[in-house]
Amino acid sequence: MGRSCDVSVVRLCVKDRCEQILRWLKHEYPCGRVVKIGWRKQLGGKKPYDGETTRRGKTLWIMLSRRECSTYKYAIDTVIHEYAHCIQWGMATIETNDKVPHHPPSFWAQYGEIRDRFDHDNGSEESRDF
Repeated sequence: MGRSCDVSVVRLCVKDRCEQILRWLKHEYPCGRVVKIGWRKQLGGKKPYDGETTRRGKTLWIMLSRRECSTYKYAIDTVIHEYAHCIQWGMATIETNDKVPHHPPSFWAQYGEIRDRFDHDNGSEESRDF
């Protein structure tokens, strides 16, 4: 006899879950720019890191390391962290040449607000609808 599977509990792969969370972030915290996720085998060379936010034209790219973001925990945290950068960059004006300090206090306030909502105010559950 085969195993039964509750299809309501099907787990998304890490990439799909990251895309789902990005859609939720865009809905709940619009940043005024197109934001996409890309994956690279590794970021940072000899000093690897989880992710980075880059800009190509008017599109912001959250680049994630497949090596460092192979688990839900690291991938989700990195998407939220990098999206907080997208919000900061979305607020940047032409006078600043789209540059803002890397981690100013406003970044940590924004990141903390999103993280708190995701972790403690049903954000994780809400994001599954996206």
